[in-house]
Amino acid sequence: MTDHNTVAAIDAGSNGIRMTVGRVNADGSLTEQENYRAAVRLGADTFGEGRFSGKTIDLAIAAFDRFAYLLREHEVDHVRAVATSATRDAENGDELVQRVKAETGIDIEVIDGISEAQIIYNAVGGVRNLAGQYVLIDMGGGSVEVTVSRNGRALGCESLRLGPVRLLQELNRRGLTEADTPQLLERYRGAVGHLIRAELDEASVTCVGTGGNIERMGKLRCQLLGKGQPAKVKTKDLELLIPKLMAMPMKQRITKLGLRPDRADVIAIACHVLHMIVQEIDQKRVSIPGVGLKEGLLREVAREINPNVTAAIIAQPVVWSS
Repeated sequence: MTDHNTVAAIDAGSNGIRMTVGRVNADGSLTEQENYRAAVRLGADTFGEGRFSGKTIDLAIAAFDRFAYLLREHEVDHVRAVATSATRDAENGDELVQRVKAETGIDIEVIDGISEAQIIYNAVGGVRNLAGQYVLIDMGGGSVEVTVSRNGRALGCESLRLGPVRLLQELNRRGLTEADTPQLLERYRGAVGHLIRAELDEASVTCVGTGGNIERMGKLRCQLLGKGQPAKVKTKDLELLIPKLMAMPMKQRITKLGLRPDRADVIAIACHVLHMIVQEIDQKRVSIPGVGLKEGLLREVAREINPNVTAAIIAQPVVWSS
């Protein structure tokens, strides 16, 4: 091995396509160098029409073509690309995978919710000690994975079709608004609580949240509630954030809060979802470690080179539009 190897991970999610580039150093450390994001909402088609439109496939290919260029620019040695809920649920998900491979050379692996949760669990385990009892909530655009663990061992996982992009499409289809989100969530009440009660005892449980929407909630508690710590969000914070967000027009969420349009239209829905889940599992606080699927993927790729790789150093994202 040279003094370093360059690796990359690509996450084709429901609300955006992200790539992380990192460097595996000879001492086993992993330095995350750059983050890129393409604003391609794969879930809008899948959760609305059941399949990708030609336009969405073209946008996704353009994004992967840009990523292929960046992989060459960074002289990446190893890369892994995965697609999640939107692609695995789309009738023509295979077409997207095949065309990306043919036109950009990048292989996409479509993973299920359990595999997704395992990768994220490993990412969280790379930045904090998971001794004790944990509930990990990962909120993607199309699904929410809830994993329970004890002393570093995952005991069970529930994959729920509660991603905010999916729910937004369902609300639109029914002619409802984000204020109606709680009625969509009623059918899921009990599912998460059952998982927790089946696997964990009543001793102390730590709740951890991952995904872009949950990370944004941590920042919003500082922006809107005057709190000083973005690495957590409490149940009472959500109860204050939801009405504040609901009272803000979409344009104001973008200009005042600095949200991207594809975050602004789902953030209130996401808050409703997280609030329902933490109520179900009787938790008052969610810790936010700042890692997720792409960081977990990056660590897996890096460990193929050096099995002793440590946690990634998180860099600020670079956002570009395809």
